[in-house]
Amino acid sequence: MRPLLKNLKLVASSTCVYAFCVLFPTVASCSESGKSIDDVLPPMEADSSSTAIEQRIVMVEQSQHQVIIVDRESGETLWTWNAAQSGLSREEQKWFELPDEVKPIYNGKYLLVTGTRGGVGIVRISDKKMMFYAEPKGSPHSAELLPDGNVVVACSDDPEGNKLALYRVDTLSPLAKEPLHEYELYFGHNAVWDKNREVLWATAGDELRSYTYEDENLTLQEVYALPSGEKDAHDLFPVYGEENLLWLTTTTGVFQFDTDSKQFTKQDVNPSTNIKSISNGPEDYPIIMLQPTESWWSHRMVDSFNHVIYSHTGYQIYKGRWMLDNVFSYPETHDFIQPKH
Repeated sequence: MRPLLKNLKLVASSTCVYAFCVLFPTVASCSESGKSIDDVLPPMEADSSSTAIEQRIVMVEQSQHQVIIVDRESGETLWTWNAAQSGLSREEQKWFELPDEVKPIYNGKYLLVTGTRGGVGIVRISDKKMMFYAEPKGSPHSAELLPDGNVVVACSDDPEGNKLALYRVDTLSPLAKEPLHEYELYFGHNAVWDKNREVLWATAGDELRSYTYEDENLTLQEVYALPSGEKDAHDLFPVYGEENLLWLTTTTGVFQFDTDSKQFTKQDVNPSTNIKSISNGPEDYPIIMLQPTESWWSHRMVDSFNHVIYSHTGYQIYKGRWMLDNVFSYPETHDFIQPKH
């Protein structure tokens, strides 16, 4: 068994996660709302007594159907969002009930979110504007941003689910009424773009699949069986600081998948069963995980030694991730993309 990675190095980024919003010719800019992202989330600063940078966690919290960003050290809530704040109709707001995925995208200026009740969307942090949204139905459990700015959604085991749904993003018409394509994917719970290998990774129950993406279409390439006895793969997310490793969780274990050797390696973490999300960062960031303490949620997030990292009585947290750039999937400098049609 290979030990957990030590001393993960900080991936350099030419753009600060909390830089000012840039102007886009085809979409409303932050200046139009009278706010920059720093008005909403203060710039991340180093502690005066060390070189450590403020650590922030973004979470989906289901008791109030919200997404929250918190400061890890103080526990302070820095930002919250629910669908009512984005001007959606009452019916559209229901799509984002029981939020179950959140990913920082575009250098941390936007969030990609899904809701168990059927929704997927891109939210601009500075003014909570919904830049894109759709209702794939089928219990969406994750989504991914593709290189051209389009979005693919992984839908779970549901009469209208067990699929990947591919959507064209058009910020001039934020509501996407129909997907471009749908693809069979049993127990869809995740999707991760691999920019170096130019493939999409997604699990289907007891296997991991790779897809190429070209001309707004996905094509299945390879299928890799999970380690013997493992099934119901849940979270799939890049290992921070590594170009070829993905976290993968199942009902009974936590693994890393090497995208070069195509090998799975079980990780020595506690807890290790039924992990809904896992995320790491630079070496001074602990690994954070969500293991349910009630049904499928918890009021807390823990590290890989079962120490509580964040806790809030009454919350029903389903997933949490560090607010860090994901350079496994996206360019280091990543401005909002209006797909070309």
